[in-house]
Amino acid sequence: SEKFYSWEEVGEITKKALGKGFVLKLPIPHFAVSIAATISEATSKSGNTPPPLNREKVKDIVQDYWICSAEKAKKELGFKEQISLEEGIKETIDWYKSKGWL
Repeated sequence: SEKFYSWEEVGEITKKALGKGFVLKLPIPHFAVSIAATISEATSKSGNTPPPLNREKVKDIVQDYWICSAEKAKKELGFKEQISLEEGIKETIDWYKSKGWL
């Protein structure tokens, strides 16, 4: 996106796309997320599916911000946002629902 979104904004957009009026937010310590990822990796090794959470994903999850500029892509590649965050989240939710994950 050409716009920067806070986690709060992403959460509100997701809540709206899910049709939820209330979402419970639980602060989880980083070490607990790391432990959960380690357990997830260990238990998924016995199956053929990748773990839903792994230690690489934890590096992304625990960051306060992930912000980058689209300016270089706009200048060098002619980037133009084609799907809004709202549309992208809605499409993602619909896909998860079609797979029975939600």
